[in-house]
Amino acid sequence: MQFSSWNINGLRAVEKKGFFPQYVAGGDYDMVFLMETKSEIDQLSDAVLHVPAYSFTLQPSTYKKGYAGVGAYVRDYLSPTVQTGWSHDCDLHDEERVLTMSFIHPQHGRIAITGAYFPNGARGSSKRGGDMETKYRVAGEVSRFSSLWIEGGQEGVDLTATSPQPPASPTEKPSLALLFSSSSQKGESASLRTAADFPANLDYKLAFFDEFFRHAQHLRRHHDHVFICGDINIAHNPIDIARPESNKNSIGFLPIERAKLDEWRQSGWVDIFRHNHPDTVQYSWWDVISRARERNVGWRIDSWWCHADSLRIVADVSYETDQMGSDHCPVVLTLQ
Repeated sequence: MQFSSWNINGLRAVEKKGFFPQYVAGGDYDMVFLMETKSEIDQLSDAVLHVPAYSFTLQPSTYKKGYAGVGAYVRDYLSPTVQTGWSHDCDLHDEERVLTMSFIHPQHGRIAITGAYFPNGARGSSKRGGDMETKYRVAGEVSRFSSLWIEGGQEGVDLTATSPQPPASPTEKPSLALLFSSSSQKGESASLRTAADFPANLDYKLAFFDEFFRHAQHLRRHHDHVFICGDINIAHNPIDIARPESNKNSIGFLPIERAKLDEWRQSGWVDIFRHNHPDTVQYSWWDVISRARERNVGWRIDSWWCHADSLRIVADVSYETDQMGSDHCPVVLTLQ
């Protein structure tokens, strides 16, 4: 099985460039997770909404159009349970950045794949530098909003209350080709903390990492295997960034950010690519303005993680650096 994760930096933009939905339709992926979709359902073309043999899930931002958002294409035969947001109770809003798919694998049991577009931590500034240093900026005002749940042909299932169940028969298909956002709310928006409640966006980012870790640990209690994918927005080690010395004070490579991933590792979670390829220089994001991709001056901030207990079912993780259309490239997980 193959699972792709790609920050497309705008679903409509990548379609306009001619790379979508061809990427999904022309590949052999069982799931394709998308980050930074920046789109509403009614803004998307039929070609994007209806890719043969796939169901499509989109979770757009509910408070600011054209911002953030996550989505996924899933092969119909998987019939997954779909959940947006955290799988545990907390008072931090996820800003519609988290999407989880749970399904039954015939050999490996219950699997959850949770994709996320992690906060950048420097909203209002240049994202990060290819040849430039990113400046620390204090957060601007962000309006409050409520989270949405995604439901399919069957009622959405809250992973905090139940584990996914296998379909009634191997040939059972979802009753809807598309999975759309509903108006159900998880908690009251007035009681949830957003980025506006923190002194700076970096503080929200660090809090987000803490809650995401709890989310992943909670999923482990309900599944045999959990995989994390997405735009992590942190280059963990010097090998993961082309110019570590000049970016040592940049958002995305600060010691306090990197320490969050150290905590993941100390708790048994593994960056699969770095585990399998400890000395390989690989990047997944390149600054557009400085044309850094042409010179391969980049950052590896997109990755797949799993707990060490799940490495036995992993074949490898690879980076599709030849895939154009975004300032990020897709990252693909292959299971045994």
